[in-house]
Amino acid sequence: MKKRVLIPASVAVLILIAIVLAIIAARQRAPRNRVFRAAPAEARPKPPSSRLRPPAEWTEQFRALETARQWGELSDLLDRIASDYMPELLPLSVRQLLYPRYFYDSISADAKSYDADPTLVLAIMREESRFNPRAKSEAAARGLLQFIITTARQIGRDVGLVDVAPEDLYDPRVIIRLGAKYISTLSKEFNNDHYAVASSYNAGPKQTALWLRLAPAPGDDYFLSAITFDETKQYVRKVMNSYKRYVELYGDGAPSGGLRAEP
Repeated sequence: MKKRVLIPASVAVLILIAIVLAIIAARQRAPRNRVFRAAPAEARPKPPSSRLRPPAEWTEQFRALETARQWGELSDLLDRIASDYMPELLPLSVRQLLYPRYFYDSISADAKSYDADPTLVLAIMREESRFNPRAKSEAAARGLLQFIITTARQIGRDVGLVDVAPEDLYDPRVIIRLGAKYISTLSKEFNNDHYAVASSYNAGPKQTALWLRLAPAPGDDYFLSAITFDETKQYVRKVMNSYKRYVELYGDGAPSGGLRAEP
């Protein structure tokens, strides 16, 4: 019989350590293939908007859409330009295109008749419909100032318009009269507080009165902080931004140009 050769335990441990060190050394000498992961999409620089064009090119397009009364296309153009540029950095002529005073003769006349602020009527109209007389919302609000038929009939009785029909709300002459009267009524109810009037136009006077009571202190910023409807909060900001832009651009002067209130 052959005799078995026993390896001392200490020698076996040394052999094992030598094997491990050899494997580590071999791995260190082997070339590495580095993997670079792409940066997250939000971290990558965004390409410039393909919609950007020199402001001088907009004038002709605006005038063509005005002449053709293509209100839907004009609304899209207003939104595209506003999303690409800061209005305060644009030339005066372009800012006036972004904040036009369509139907201003009728707005001014009806605002005077019902003691409403014509600039506030104009700012609300810009945000409600982008001056599209055929605008209609999912809630069946119609026309330049987005009246629903029940409110239109209530206000209509106050201004001598009997049996207002849904189709009548697409007539600028009708809805501007209703809007001027309604904004005048809200202004009187809220002591000519434009922020509260804009809020009431969107969320209703009862809800606005509640927010006024919840405001921690007097002032527009405190009132905005008390508005709990995100839609209304953003709406008020947009209306008041348009109001300030109109005041900056036109002041109290008479409009130059504009469109008549024919549908």
